[in-house]
Amino acid sequence: MMEKILNKSLRYVDQAELFHSSSKTILARSTLDKIETLKTLYASGYGLRVVKNGAIGFSYFSDEKHAEHAIKQAVKTAKLSKKERYSLPTKKRYRRVKTLDRSYLDIDENKLVNQLFLLMQGVEEGGAEPNQAEVSVTISHTHIVNSEGIDVKADDSLGFAYVVAKKKEATGSEYFLSKSCGFDMEDVGRHAAAIANKSVGAKPVTFGGDIILGVDAFQEFFGVVIIPAINGENVRRKKSIWTDKIGETVMSESVTIYDDPFIPWGIGTSSFDDEGVPCTRKPIIDRGVLHSFLYDTRTANLVKKESTGNGFRSGFSGLPNISVTNIVMKPKHRENVFDTEKAVYVRELMGFHNLNPMTGDFALSISTGFFVEHGELTKPIRGCMLVGNFFDIMKNIKGFHKEDVIRGWYRGPKILFEGRIVGK
Repeated sequence: MMEKILNKSLRYVDQAELFHSSSKTILARSTLDKIETLKTLYASGYGLRVVKNGAIGFSYFSDEKHAEHAIKQAVKTAKLSKKERYSLPTKKRYRRVKTLDRSYLDIDENKLVNQLFLLMQGVEEGGAEPNQAEVSVTISHTHIVNSEGIDVKADDSLGFAYVVAKKKEATGSEYFLSKSCGFDMEDVGRHAAAIANKSVGAKPVTFGGDIILGVDAFQEFFGVVIIPAINGENVRRKKSIWTDKIGETVMSESVTIYDDPFIPWGIGTSSFDDEGVPCTRKPIIDRGVLHSFLYDTRTANLVKKESTGNGFRSGFSGLPNISVTNIVMKPKHRENVFDTEKAVYVRELMGFHNLNPMTGDFALSISTGFFVEHGELTKPIRGCMLVGNFFDIMKNIKGFHKEDVIRGWYRGPKILFEGRIVGK
């Protein structure tokens, strides 16, 4: 069927591409001790991209009987679009990766509810009350064909668990997100309870000195500040602070950062992007030096470069946009950053919408934090502000923790830097 639609499109255009995605998501959600939501969601559809005289046209449809109309719409938008001398990618060789954990295929609504109860049970075992919890499993299939020889398929799984534990006035949260089913629901719940227990009696403080930034907070910073800076489209439009800075030192020489699509079971792990371009492991920062930006085929074409295999779609109804796969930080050296006389560990922050992504300036509220004294978490803090500049932090990192943590698309250690906390 996809070849048939593609061939019909080629009667009117020079090149054509058909992207098909389908998914099944089972979701269970609770508030306090009651099941609030239990449902199975299905999504399926096609995105049609065409090229006519170097101009791009696009349309989408969810039912094959609407293909003819979609072809006409795509051709129409190509005629109205600016000519960019664009050409669709050609067939290449791909590296094989594992993206489907077949144990997810056996999960139904009843089994997912059991997992939700285990998550809440873990909170109770940890001495707290479950405030809200959610688990979901998604199985998806992608198929891309184009007129230049690309014909690739991928099957993916994704498991998600999230829980908020409550102890008196304090809360603690934990989550898990992976393509692999290898995690313990009760353990996720117990960890959330431990954070809630430790956070009882938290107060705002004013502090200047060593700050240990948790991976959750660091990932948020990276997503708001660094990812836009390495986006090739932002660079092309001169909306990146790092435009024209390839080869310059932009971080501490102890920092090396990769975009790595081959991490086992990473949520961005993939053989190819949503244009059928092979994904590759590539350095972004090499010992503090800006090494490369990320591109999809359209932006790469406009700046006369090659796609880096980072063209991904939010669904069949949209065109590819530049996105990371899995970000990995590889520090030059490691240590136990908690082995200090006095510091503050900042686990979670709020208010990232107020952060300036161009300058890196921030003043963010600490939602979960603790004093660290001689290697132990002691007094909890919250409601005060961590203030500073993220680019300055990355240039002046004092230490990297000995262990890596995987959180969503990021893998790396907690970091130590000198910072400032202001009480409200």
